[in-house]
Amino acid sequence: MVCVVKECVVCAGTSVCPGDSGSGLVFEQSKLWYLRGVVSVGVSPEQGTKCYTDQYTAFTTVSKFLPFIKQDYP
Repeated sequence: MVCVVKECVVCAGTSVCPGDSGSGLVFEQSKLWYLRGVVSVGVSPEQGTKCYTDQYTAFTTVSKFLPFIKQDYP
């Protein structure tokens, strides 16, 4: 399940573990892979566990930042 939280944030019914920040939310369509979002916020695991596997994660929507990503820097 994917839902739009804000214009530039999407949440997905998958969880990440500590250290996964910056990882991608990808999908395949017609044999091509697309980057939908980048891990922004996840639920911290309880003490003694590595990750929550049944929590939502917030991903920053990559397409909203394409002008910034594509701009040239000196």
